Amino acid sequence: MIRVIGFCLLTISTCSAIANDAEDLFRKLEQRLLQAEEWRFTSVIDAENAVTAHFEGTTHFQKGNRVTLTQKGHFAGTDTALKLNSDGNTMTHANHAQEKKSATPAHLNQGMTIGFTRMGLLHNLAMLYSASPPDRTDGSAEEWVVVHRFEPLERVTLEGRPADKVAFSIQVGGKPSGKAALWIDRETGYPVRREQTVEFPNGAMNVVERYAAFSFSSQDPLAVVERFVAAFNRHDVKAMLDAVHDDVIWFSVDGATNHPEASGKDALEKGMTGYFTQLPSVRSSLEDAFVVGQTVSVKERAAWKNAEGEERSQAAIGVYEVVGGKIKRCWYFPASR
Repeated sequence: MIRVIGFCLLTISTCSAIANDAEDLFRKLEQRLLQAEEWRFTSVIDAENAVTAHFEGTTHFQKGNRVTLTQKGHFAGTDTALKLNSDGNTMTHANHAQEKKSATPAHLNQGMTIGFTRMGLLHNLAMLYSASPPDRTDGSAEEWVVVHRFEPLERVTLEGRPADKVAFSIQVGGKPSGKAALWIDRETGYPVRREQTVEFPNGAMNVVERYAAFSFSSQDPLAVVERFVAAFNRHDVKAMLDAVHDDVIWFSVDGATNHPEASGKDALEKGMTGYFTQLPSVRSSLEDAFVVGQTVSVKERAAWKNAEGEERSQAAIGVYEVVGGKIKRCWYFPASR
């Protein structure tokens, strides 16, 4: 039997291909955003019926309750420009008519991130439009807005790319509020579209939010692994080496023993070059990922064709230690089919 998993065999996908369960996929995406050192995206938002709105802009989160948001458009028939800036100590927010300054809320990132994943970005844009700060940044967001009644995960194609559609119901303050669907790109794991219906006393508001240019900090541990993985799936050994330390060590774990398979960049380069020559068709998909501090744990499944052209695959657990934006050490446990 070919021993396939000795080095990293992941995919660029971080969340979208990890499970068949919609709720699990949603929770893992939310946790990744909450844990990330830094992330940003652009958005185009449209709302119609009970409330009309259109916004285009950027949103940027950094650890330590540092947030920058700029959005231009209109809300309920009024042109406006919305801004939010927090340096972790002082927060300034403004609409077309006024600007306010206050101390940064203790749970700004958490409240806005949960608001984004569960309610969409428009909710906090409406808060800023009314000259109010972002909602539920006092630590109560997770209990205040609840997503439940997840529908079965749908594998779809969105604008020519494979995506997973996650649909669910929203409950705010203990009361039903609406329904939403979130599309997550299967290759990148990033959200790309949201459609939501929000119920008001005077009728329903229908919202479409489109997200692009999603990115994480180059120092973010999972982003570092993603870069390595993307290079692996291109069979780009040079790019793989750029993502690791000079003294990187790759271990295979056998019971209580760690066997070094590659020590240093030269050994890794030699091993991966021969590996791709032996298995020119090899690709891999991430089935799970978990981050604690600078350590990234993954479950992956590698797939390749043998000499007879038959499809083969096997899975393994890997653990990466990321230091200073590069992979320092990696441990791989025995593979199974």
